[in-house]
Amino acid sequence: MNRLIAAIAMTLLLASGSAASKTLRSASQGDFQTADPCPQNELLTNLRSQQVHDTLVSRDKELSIVPGLATSWSQPSPLVWRFHPRSGVTFNDGTALTADDVVFSLERASHASPTGGITPSILASNACAEKRLPRALNEAKRLLAEAGRPNGFEVTLDCPNNRCINDEKICLAVAAMLAKAGIQTGVSVQPRATCFPKLEKLDTSFYLLGWGGAITGAPTALSPVLRSFNPKTGNGSFNCGRCVSPKLDALFDAAAVEMNVDQRADIIQQAPAGHNAQVHHVPLHRQVIPWAMRASVRAVHRADDWLMGEWMRSD
Repeated sequence: MNRLIAAIAMTLLLASGSAASKTLRSASQGDFQTADPCPQNELLTNLRSQQVHDTLVSRDKELSIVPGLATSWSQPSPLVWRFHPRSGVTFNDGTALTADDVVFSLERASHASPTGGITPSILASNACAEKRLPRALNEAKRLLAEAGRPNGFEVTLDCPNNRCINDEKICLAVAAMLAKAGIQTGVSVQPRATCFPKLEKLDTSFYLLGWGGAITGAPTALSPVLRSFNPKTGNGSFNCGRCVSPKLDALFDAAAVEMNVDQRADIIQQAPAGHNAQVHHVPLHRQVIPWAMRASVRAVHRADDWLMGEWMRSD
């Protein structure tokens, strides 16, 4: 079944460098959730948003931080960052960009509540955190009996069918494995446009969640997924099981203010170990996202799978 739903049309300059242009249509497996850049932190939505909205800083083809709307920045104190906006920047109606506009955007984003391995990249992990739990079927049955469920129980696994590669097949495979231990798992397959709001309302007992990140740093995944939920800050908004761990929260708080790179890395690496010890989630795999394009089209496949329209060229 063809699931190429959302298409974004981008006007690209010809590789010859002439002023002529033509339209290139780019498609993805699922549809984006909203045109508002603030309320959703979801891959396809973010990819569309970055084609329209600029940021203070950006990343180049090797993921190094480079100037965006800000030409430079500094940190006069541990909790203060100072950005110098680029001159001559205007909105699409011709209004000049000011520092007040930046403040407004940051304040609005801070009040938005997002809806939709444990780290997006192995670079942010460590050998201990990568170790998988053993496959111990007899132990699983023993624990079920100890919990008063010697014959197992029934549960429904909520699963999107257009979010991850083979997500429906993954859920069916998980259900088959759980059945061997006596956990009869029904799989409820839904498009992501239906599944995500269901998770947001906590109308689920068991679910498949895929998470990546615009960078390889662990906090991109750990803070929204593993933190205890805080409705005031939006932290833990994708902690749909509402697990609470003051120890993990303390690690995230410490990492957020630690500016020493090595010390911050040490703090962050403690988080996956703490998560695994409590088994908040069962990591399955890291997904590799395939790209395809015509021979005449050139695009930069950045390591974080971020599609940058301004780097695309059509010969």
